[in-house]
Amino acid sequence: MSYKAIGFDYGGVIYGAPGSVMMQAAADFLAVPIDTLRTVFFANNHYLNVEKSMSWVELWQYIARELNRSEKQSDIARFIDEWDRNQVVDKDMIRLIGELRTNGYKIGLLSNYAEGLRERLALQGIAQYFDAIGISSEMGAMKPQPEAFLRFCDMLEVRPQELVFIDDSGKSLVSAEAVGYTPILFRSFAELRKELAVLGVVCSGAS
Repeated sequence: MSYKAIGFDYGGVIYGAPGSVMMQAAADFLAVPIDTLRTVFFANNHYLNVEKSMSWVELWQYIARELNRSEKQSDIARFIDEWDRNQVVDKDMIRLIGELRTNGYKIGLLSNYAEGLRERLALQGIAQYFDAIGISSEMGAMKPQPEAFLRFCDMLEVRPQELVFIDDSGKSLVSAEAVGYTPILFRSFAELRKELAVLGVVCSGAS
């Protein structure tokens, strides 16, 4: 397979801990099973990521109510603020992106995210690393909807079969076979390099 573009999720891949870590922290905070929280979160995150009818804090307050944890609502903003203050851009990932660009690959970012991500990327000094940036709140479609990936491929000017996409959420990758792109579930940077080497995208000996 001849790949021409590598796509990245933002939260949990480029920035911050993987979503599973954040989800576990939120489950512990709300004192609910993580599987229950995931079900409610993914059933309602469209309010933030596509419809733009809720902020990040409002979404989590809504989730708390849905889980009968209304007593936690007043502390949601503090929990999210404390979590965000401990997250950083992954410098190894930025170096990898630079390597991929040097090797001739187009680089894209596709994120289920509310408004403001472009400004955030600029403030973090990483917007220039991406040839295309797809944001669900701007596109009106979100992962794993095929439309989101097809429009992302159009932005990169590649066919789905020419795209490798990296995401920390398995749920975001469930449409891979139907769309035609090659998915990689992000678990760690070391594992990602190995998987990219297997695909022939990077040299196995590089670091």
